[in-house]
Amino acid sequence: RRVHGREVVKPRVLWFMRNLNDPNFNPIQEMIHLPLLMHLRRFVVSLILFGVCIYVLLYLPIQSVKILIPKFLPYNVQLSSDAAVSELSLELLLLQVILPALLEQGQTRKWLKSVVKVWVKVAAWILNLRDYLLGQQLQEAQVPENVENNDNANEDVDNAVLEDNEDDSDDDDVDDGDDDDELGLLGGGLQAAHMAMLQPNIAMPTDADNESHSRPHFFTIRIVVLVIAMFASLYTVSIGIVVGPASVGRYLMSFWLGDRNNVHELYTCATGLYVCWFFTRIASGISGLVPHGLPLFLQRLKDWLRIVLKALIVGSALFIVIPMLLGLIFELVIVVPIRVPLNQTPIYFPWQDWVLGVLHAKIVCALTLIGPQWRFRQVLETVYQDGIRNLNLRFTLHHLVFPVLILLLAALCIPYSFANSVVPLLVSDEQTKLLIARRIYPGIVIITFLFFIIRWQLKQLIRLYEHIRDEKYLVGRRLINYESREKSIQTE
Repeated sequence: RRVHGREVVKPRVLWFMRNLNDPNFNPIQEMIHLPLLMHLRRFVVSLILFGVCIYVLLYLPIQSVKILIPKFLPYNVQLSSDAAVSELSLELLLLQVILPALLEQGQTRKWLKSVVKVWVKVAAWILNLRDYLLGQQLQEAQVPENVENNDNANEDVDNAVLEDNEDDSDDDDVDDGDDDDELGLLGGGLQAAHMAMLQPNIAMPTDADNESHSRPHFFTIRIVVLVIAMFASLYTVSIGIVVGPASVGRYLMSFWLGDRNNVHELYTCATGLYVCWFFTRIASGISGLVPHGLPLFLQRLKDWLRIVLKALIVGSALFIVIPMLLGLIFELVIVVPIRVPLNQTPIYFPWQDWVLGVLHAKIVCALTLIGPQWRFRQVLETVYQDGIRNLNLRFTLHHLVFPVLILLLAALCIPYSFANSVVPLLVSDEQTKLLIARRIYPGIVIITFLFFIIRWQLKQLIRLYEHIRDEKYLVGRRLINYESREKSIQTE
């Protein structure tokens, strides 16, 4: 929220916080030139700020939820199985599915910035701090409304803005000189504002250096009320984050698993977050289309239904069936031969197989995209560049989904059919048949791996032989027909 706050309010309102996007900010240079006492002061201030944020965002909401809803907390983080694969599947689900899907959403940052902007405007209007919090942004928002009716006024405003900028540049030049005397190579501007809080011998930059503003009556009290309102808003939002996604996920999981209470909260929170994000995205799209009229809304709705239908068809195969098959192959090749003895029957967990398959699918796609140019890489790049809106259903199914499904199903069914139909005709010992049925999958993988290694080594040896031969016997790489040249000379 601090980063979005800097994009909404005036630049000097949050002068006491570092601007990580400032091009003049150089932490390595500061670490070298500033004294140790300055770093200790900053460390103490950072502890205070982060401590207050943790207290408001975590401790108080959790204690309030415990008091208001006693049976809601604590979260269930106990695994239903003691197997290491269960814990691994949870970590992989969090790192490879949930976090990337939430962080890669471009709309999330836009929505968060809009919420912060609305909150700042409402708080500034209620407390009469619009000039202090918004300043020039408020003027720029008001200028376009009077463009057609008051062109001369706009020119006056532009001239005033230019004069203010010139005054600011002059002030910045003067401040840069003063700061250079105090800070050496660290420079001035926003960076000087960052260090002014902790350096008593440098004057703290005020709003007058950037924009002049009028202070209403009881200005200090209004600022205190603004800070209290900010903490109250963060406290309310934190309670919603703690309660909302988990409640939605538990309610939806109850339809699938019944009254079981041993579901890991990572699954419920992830389900709730995705559902909340889905309905928020729908509401955002509808609110953007309603002002344009009913015909456009119906046309866009028809287009989005077509896109959603194609995405469901492709997504069910790419994100459910293929990862499930990959996870099952991994379990048959690696997990079962290592963990299950021959005198025991293996038990398969589809949920864990799917999670492991998602990881393997991501690894295969990453290796394919960074590997050499071949047909499968071209198909992946084409599907990725088309995106969801321009998804070519026929191309994706015929060149990506069906070939991968045929390959995975063949890798699963052919060894199983061979071990249970051909082997019993050749082998009569039950122990040997069981051994072949259990070890046929890793055996085929080892044989395939050795085949490709031997093939690659043969290619390398052939290339080495040709290189040595060319260095010893090759005269040139351009063919010249000397006989035709001799004939042409004789005729001349």
